[in-house]
Amino acid sequence: MTHLRPIGTAKPPSRAAQCALGLLCRHGRGVPQDDGEAATWYRKAADQGSATGQFALGLMYRYGNGVPRDLGVAASWYRKAADQGHVMAMGYLGLMYFQGRGVPKNLVQAYMWSTLASRTESIAGTLAMKTCDMLAKEMTATQISEAHKLVYDWVPKTTMGEA
Repeated sequence: MTHLRPIGTAKPPSRAAQCALGLLCRHGRGVPQDDGEAATWYRKAADQGSATGQFALGLMYRYGNGVPRDLGVAASWYRKAADQGHVMAMGYLGLMYFQGRGVPKNLVQAYMWSTLASRTESIAGTLAMKTCDMLAKEMTATQISEAHKLVYDWVPKTTMGEA
């Protein structure tokens, strides 16, 4: 059951508003706490190309909050957000490739996504840098070179605005 919805002929909420509604439902701020409802709002935003909504929905699937736990689906949503430059999604995706969770283990992809995430001055960037250090110990020079080429060639995909 949807607790939050536009009244009458009101314009549908924007992607940013949909993400905000998902967050409110997820944490029970001003509405009853409801992970299923949160996932519904995140999906609405994600389906419209919101990297924030895609990442949040990926988290819901990763932990099984309001949706069945499915690491493959989580990785798919992280990838969509990461492709748009969402730093936390890049970091999570890098870890998933490193651990082979939800995706086949792939050190080159893990290093690529972790390197991209590490380029920011944030907690996610710092954690991604540590992941790169761990990965480098397990990789050959050829694999690292291949990952660096992927990083160099990577260009974020864009959608109309962000939310």
